[in-house]
Amino acid sequence: MQDHGLKLARGNRRAFVVINQYCEIYSLPRWLGLRTKEVKTKLGDAPNLPLADQAKKDIATQMALRLSEIQHKRMAKIDARIERLQQDRNGLKHRHQVARKELMEQQAQRVQTETQLSKSASAKGSAVYGIA
Repeated sequence: MQDHGLKLARGNRRAFVVINQYCEIYSLPRWLGLRTKEVKTKLGDAPNLPLADQAKKDIATQMALRLSEIQHKRMAKIDARIERLQQDRNGLKHRHQVARKELMEQQAQRVQTETQLSKSASAKGSAVYGIA
């Protein structure tokens, strides 16, 4: 029964009750369509079972623990995803820095080349006109 989220307990007015994961209480004999005496003969006496209130508390505690486990797993997945994204971001940032540096070097080289061409053209032009 516990595999299906049900817990057997001793009720306040009834000998045997079943409590589901939502803490709803059901009469076991009524649920099975049997008489209480038949259920007692099959299951034994009810005093060794927890009271319905205690069973509800147990279910709530188990659910809280399970939810906490799920939350921790979820946060671990999120943290791992953030770490991968941060690594990708850092790699991209490094590639952009390298590309910008290369571009600036190319631009500086082009400015230097164009300046030299401009100076040589200007020197040739002034020599043609006799300006020294």
